[in-house]
Amino acid sequence: MSRKLLRSRPPFPRVNSSTSVTFHPISFRSEEEEYVIWVSGRHAFLAIPSIGKEVIDLLRSGKTIAQTETAVEKKYRTSFDVADFVKTLVREGFIKQIDNYTVLSSTQPIDRFRFFKPQQVSWLFGRASFFVVSFFIAITLLLLLLHPLLIPSRDDFFWTRSTTIIILSNVCLHFLFVFSHELAHLFAARALGVGGSMRFSTRLTSLVLQTDVTGIWAESRRNRMIVYVSGIVWNLMLIAVAVWLVFLINEDTLFVKLLKVSILLNGLSILSEFHLYMRTDIYFVLMDLLRCRNLFHDSLSYANYQLQVLIGIVKKRKEKPRNPIERFPVRERRSVAFYGVFAVVGSLVSLGIFVFYSVPIAMRLYVMAASSIISGLQEQQFLRFVDGVTTLLVEVLFIGLYFYAFVKNHPQMLAWIFKRDR
Repeated sequence: MSRKLLRSRPPFPRVNSSTSVTFHPISFRSEEEEYVIWVSGRHAFLAIPSIGKEVIDLLRSGKTIAQTETAVEKKYRTSFDVADFVKTLVREGFIKQIDNYTVLSSTQPIDRFRFFKPQQVSWLFGRASFFVVSFFIAITLLLLLLHPLLIPSRDDFFWTRSTTIIILSNVCLHFLFVFSHELAHLFAARALGVGGSMRFSTRLTSLVLQTDVTGIWAESRRNRMIVYVSGIVWNLMLIAVAVWLVFLINEDTLFVKLLKVSILLNGLSILSEFHLYMRTDIYFVLMDLLRCRNLFHDSLSYANYQLQVLIGIVKKRKEKPRNPIERFPVRERRSVAFYGVFAVVGSLVSLGIFVFYSVPIAMRLYVMAASSIISGLQEQQFLRFVDGVTTLLVEVLFIGLYFYAFVKNHPQMLAWIFKRDR
């Protein structure tokens, strides 16, 4: 799941002390020491302090930037850069007009699942559904405790001798479960009247499907938590149903073998959500519990700041870099600093596992596939040849999708590479 903020970068005239602005229709919601503000019907959300809300109220009343700064300084006995704040509001799509200039904004909502109405899916997240799902998962855990042999082993992945069939079937099942996981997030958001969309993205070395439900910022923390965990609860339900079917059928049939594969795939999917050093579902739960707004980005910025400080000490630089979190509340600074260490270490470990574990496995698979192709041609064994070709095609497809998603979601990196080539 993702809560990516779609930023606009429209051109706008110079902002000065005599500037007055007109806002789009803005909604406010108080959340502890901050206000969450948003524009209805747009993907524009910001968390601002109480002084920021007062600045917006003054500007909306028709005061100029200079008049607003004077009023704020008189009340709070501190200076506030209203002009810079206005520029931020323009970039994030809150300002409709600067003096007589109409601002063009690109923060348009994305909702490709409008055909799901809130009343059609809200019952899935009601109190009755919560008790039914909780009870079903609880008795399934009890069943597994009484019959631990129902828990599949890794050997259950290899339910046939054909690697092609294993790869194709497991890939299809995995995509089906991932899609339904993300659909659960969308249903939870739609139950609140919030739109969303899906897209392929990347997490370090992994290709993932992510859901963009930025609009949940307008909801309470309790409702946001429901959206965060809905995908994991859906995976748990799929596991529970599969476990009971395996228990009731109690025969080594093809259907039972596929049920065991589905239990493994959904179980691994749940475990992957606990990779807190990436923006997984549990990461968003942790971020909200710690009362942080962009824990991942802020932590990486802080880690980069610490690296620049270290480089400055080594090179004996006099000028010290600016701490990106120095204005954060003490509680949030501690959370960001701790998570920064965790994110860097976790990412390095994950990359190490990829280089020393995943890559050798993939290379072995490629060698086996190439061997099947060569031997199939030499010995005129058509099925072996097809087996090797299909394996390579599936792997190439995934690599292609990974790079497509990476380039699409990181266009600035591609622009930087081409800029360097010039």
